[in-house]
Amino acid sequence: MDTSPFSPPLPSVLIVDDEPDICMALGDFLKHAGYAVRTVHAGRDALREVEGGQIGVVILDLGLPDMSGLDVLRGVKQLDSLLPVIVLTASTQESHTVEALQCGAFTYLTKPYNSYELRFALRQISDAQKLASKVARVEGDLSASEERFRTVVGTTPDAVVLADRKGTILLWNQAAARLFGYTEHEVIGRPLTLLMPHRYREAHQMGMARLGETGEARVMGKTVELHGLRKDGTEFPLELSLGIGKTPEGIFYSGTIRDITKRKQSEEAQRQAEARYQSVVENAVEGIFQTTPDGRFLMANPSLAQMLHYDSPEALVSTIKDIGRQLYVDPRKREEVRTLLSQYGVVRAFETELICRDGDVISVSVTARAVRDQQGIVVHYEGTVQDISERKRLAADLLEEIKVAEVTRALGDIGHDVKNMLMPVLSGVDLLREEVQEILGRLAARGEATQVEASRKVSDELIEMIVNNTRRIQDRVRELADAVKGVTTAPEFKPCRVSTCVDDVITSLHRFAAEKSVALYAQGLESLPVIQADERRLFNAFYNVIDNAIPEVPPGGSVTVRGQVDVGANALVISIADTGKGMPPDVRDALFTTQVVSRKVGGTGLGTKIVKDVVSAHKGSITVESEVGVGTTIHIRLPLNSGR
Repeated sequence: MDTSPFSPPLPSVLIVDDEPDICMALGDFLKHAGYAVRTVHAGRDALREVEGGQIGVVILDLGLPDMSGLDVLRGVKQLDSLLPVIVLTASTQESHTVEALQCGAFTYLTKPYNSYELRFALRQISDAQKLASKVARVEGDLSASEERFRTVVGTTPDAVVLADRKGTILLWNQAAARLFGYTEHEVIGRPLTLLMPHRYREAHQMGMARLGETGEARVMGKTVELHGLRKDGTEFPLELSLGIGKTPEGIFYSGTIRDITKRKQSEEAQRQAEARYQSVVENAVEGIFQTTPDGRFLMANPSLAQMLHYDSPEALVSTIKDIGRQLYVDPRKREEVRTLLSQYGVVRAFETELICRDGDVISVSVTARAVRDQQGIVVHYEGTVQDISERKRLAADLLEEIKVAEVTRALGDIGHDVKNMLMPVLSGVDLLREEVQEILGRLAARGEATQVEASRKVSDELIEMIVNNTRRIQDRVRELADAVKGVTTAPEFKPCRVSTCVDDVITSLHRFAAEKSVALYAQGLESLPVIQADERRLFNAFYNVIDNAIPEVPPGGSVTVRGQVDVGANALVISIADTGKGMPPDVRDALFTTQVVSRKVGGTGLGTKIVKDVVSAHKGSITVESEVGVGTTIHIRLPLNSGR
């Protein structure tokens, strides 16, 4: 017998026979072969032994004293249908043999028994039991594997569906039932298209046909995103992983299905959030940026590109490689921003100046923060830039307006005070004239007529000059008062003789020129034609030119006013020439512009502006000739026609 470690242990043998000699001989034989042996002599005893268990093989004699051996055989099979029974009997009737085999006997041997036949029968039983053990083990493994498979499939949160090569559903787990709304009974044996929206069904049928013809499956082994159709007719997004397998019964397909509704909703929410963020960035009025700490742009929005006069954000990002040197007017400001971000992590409303692509300079306010990684290392800066150029300009304009308002208020106060102070001057001049006349009359009565006449002439001249200039001051103060009130006095064009106007200026400045030992001359003015002009304004213009020239002329020098008519230009030309120091080209060229700077102590440069404004009001022009060490000549051209 096979007693290897891999063989099952030899079964115990129950001998059922009423002949003691046979029982003894057979028992010795079996014990020698390694079997455990039990012996009974009656059928009922045999059935009790079998019922008690622990019997592996029964050797049964059909001729028993208490009951038929065939009945015993039937009783054994009822107790244990798998228990092998070897019939060993002296009966040679074929009917007994057939009936015994029909009742379940393993084999039928006749007495006297042949040891080789018995050993062969026992070996067959042993082999059969080994095979049965293997089959049972395999079936157990298969059953366990199937149970594990069903447990895994049944407990997995994903829907699992198996289908045959025709697309008929073979397996349906609980997750699939929850997902689609169908019970297992409702879907087993039905086509997979039951779970698909109509738009997918044609493609599915074509794919199944292609797989059957060519064995090609485009989506097998892949994960795809589709839509499923629930029992209630609603669709939902799903993720499908497909596999293929083969069994003796044929090909089958497996599908693992996951509901990705929440994931899709999350993705859509994220997409919408990104779209909103992108919209904010793209449409923001302020410039928005991300930069590296070393000064390169990672991102810029259209407003920032437009602010810096670039065609697009891409052009700005690709052009600027060093923000500090290429954008900041003062690169130290960029370093200051970096220092603040390093220390505090944020900087707010930092004002600086940036250089635009075309070279323009704008004032900006920068707000930024440092973005760090998990180790605390700065990975980039991000923030906003606001163009505050207009705001700063408006602030400067407002400050200028405040200054102008304050100056206007002061001028109003001064004008008012000057007007009040001039009134007693004029009254005093009248009293002075009467006093001088009275004194000169007493001197004439004493016989000093010659001296009196000279004094009278001088005093009349001085008093007349005081009166005329005081009235001119009153007129100017009146203009000042009107200007403070917001009223601009328009030029008053009337027939005017330039010679008379110039004579009045020379008379007013005669004493000042004499003190400087400077001679004042008027040449060729009497022959000039009458023009339409504002005589008061012309007086101011000539007065300022001559008054400015006198201090520049050394003692013994002169200031000469000449006039002529330029027939071709239909203009009157008044030339005021001095023999003074002259001017360098830069001073000469700026003389009647907003850049003029007075060279007199306490001078403001307003005199030349007054002259330019008067000439412009008369639609005339001014030119200057000057040579250092030789002198200066100013030409004023006035049209002969009406100045209106």
